[in-house]
Amino acid sequence: MKVVLGGSRADVYPGTPFSFYKTPILLYNYNRNDNKQKGHTKMTKMNNKDSLLIETLKPAATSALKNSYAPYSHFHVAAAVLGASGRVYTGVNVENASYPAGICAERNAIFHAVAEGEKEIEAILITGCDEEGKQAYCPPCGVCRQVMREFADPKKLKVIVLSEEGEKVYTLEDLLPDSFGPEKLQV
Repeated sequence: MKVVLGGSRADVYPGTPFSFYKTPILLYNYNRNDNKQKGHTKMTKMNNKDSLLIETLKPAATSALKNSYAPYSHFHVAAAVLGASGRVYTGVNVENASYPAGICAERNAIFHAVAEGEKEIEAILITGCDEEGKQAYCPPCGVCRQVMREFADPKKLKVIVLSEEGEKVYTLEDLLPDSFGPEKLQV
């Protein structure tokens, strides 16, 4: 990954059409192995690399959110994907009167990346809100997790989900353990 840490901001990848947020962000990292009590989620502070990913992807996803098409659920979702090239791709959920014909924001962003020539993704950030614009926690569905698996190493892919409590960071392996991927087909 072409990341330069320094000061309070990182260098932007060439051709990235967004500016960084100026306010500090409280960051947390969910660790399911520390979950000792049923129903209790322990949060730990995230590292600088996770912070940089959020600074890079959050403005892109937040900006794309207004383009979500959700006339039936009224639940708007946007995603920003960081490709191995360092480019950022966005996608939004697009609903359809024939429900199965719709697409989630995560798959839309990944397919956008693939259409532009990316074959490997390093991170994805997902944000969602209701019709009134209230932030909503929306982890990726099973189909989206499987599509992520196609284009990423599950141990390395960072999946960042925004919520009212802050950002939650997972690896794909946390969300899709014992997954089936291209190597199982010897591709």
